[in-house]
Amino acid sequence: MLREAVLAAVAAACLGAVCAPQNALAADSGKDDVQTVYCLTPSRRAALVQAAAALGVARTVPGDPSLVRVTASGPTMTAPTWAGHDPAAFRRTCTALMAADAAARPSGGGAGGGDSGGLLTSLAVAAGGALFALAGQLFERSTGGRRERARAVVTAATGFAVSAGEYLDAWQRNTDTAHEPTAAARAALAAALRGLAVTGERSRQAEALARSLPLAQPPVAVGATATGPRALPAHERPALAEEQHSLLEAHVDAALRLTRSAGVWHLRRLVRGPDQVPGSQDQDAGDHA
Repeated sequence: MLREAVLAAVAAACLGAVCAPQNALAADSGKDDVQTVYCLTPSRRAALVQAAAALGVARTVPGDPSLVRVTASGPTMTAPTWAGHDPAAFRRTCTALMAADAAARPSGGGAGGGDSGGLLTSLAVAAGGALFALAGQLFERSTGGRRERARAVVTAATGFAVSAGEYLDAWQRNTDTAHEPTAAARAALAAALRGLAVTGERSRQAEALARSLPLAQPPVAVGATATGPRALPAHERPALAEEQHSLLEAHVDAALRLTRSAGVWHLRRLVRGPDQVPGSQDQDAGDHA
């Protein structure tokens, strides 16, 4: 039991050392958790108060060994309240108490070492609980980052859809309608797609979508004259605008699908096959030409 407890404590300490450079604040929180579990256990509170008095950081209260006051005329507090009121003094006192308890216990194995083994086991369990909490914090930060990146795509896709739709409606009436706001919304969506930080096929599709988003330039008529694109008659504009609307809808839908979890995205791909975004193949060919 003693050997397993020592190994558990060493493993916990090593794991804490690996994680500490990434999150020193969380590691400190884990240490505080160990001291809280050990020193604020009801059976040790009186010893904690006596240790605080011996160190001169607090005073005992006659008649109740579990209560403490900071000054002779100050209010009485329970040990947990004092720990929250003066965490530095609590940490110093608890560290001293834990060291004194460890030194006072027999170090032999077998039945004689049962108390030492129990102490180390308690510390190892407490350290393990603190490390589980640390792992949970790191996982929450990681998933929180993914949610923020997905939310950025949703916001940018909505902005692009609204801006591009309004532009196409106005463009049908006047081909000189300002294109710059739509170009800016398109660039924002492209940047959000590239910032998703997905991997594998999802990363390739995010990049393909970012490159092939419609309306990089104002719509032009098919065919050209010697001096440039031919004039676009009014009666041809609705059909071209409808084509751009379809491309816009397909790209925005594909972008929103990329914000789903990896499991949902791959399951949909397995059931329905890869997304085919109209225009992306032509855009890819142009990019690699």
